[in-house]
Amino acid sequence: MRRLLPGLAALAFAGCAAGPAPVAGPDPAAAVAACAAATAAHVGKPVEAVSAAWDGPAADGGGTVTVSDASAGEGERVHRCTLRADGSVAALSHV
Repeated sequence: MRRLLPGLAALAFAGCAAGPAPVAGPDPAAAVAACAAATAAHVGKPVEAVSAAWDGPAADGGGTVTVSDASAGEGERVHRCTLRADGSVAALSHV
């Protein structure tokens, strides 16, 4: 019995040392809307002219969204939208 107690105590404390809790990050639906609006403004089109998809959360608590702009005669332009943990747009780049 005495040999089991140190092992059980080690297991109990192992969960405490697992690391920091994950950051919640932006709401995916709000992130998609924010990135669609930012990209539409960037390309000079209405929001309805772009399509956006949530890529997922980032390690820093933010996230990324891929936005495409199907332009008549110009082909599809793809943009990567990076968000901060609070859901605000941090960067917009061409892919």
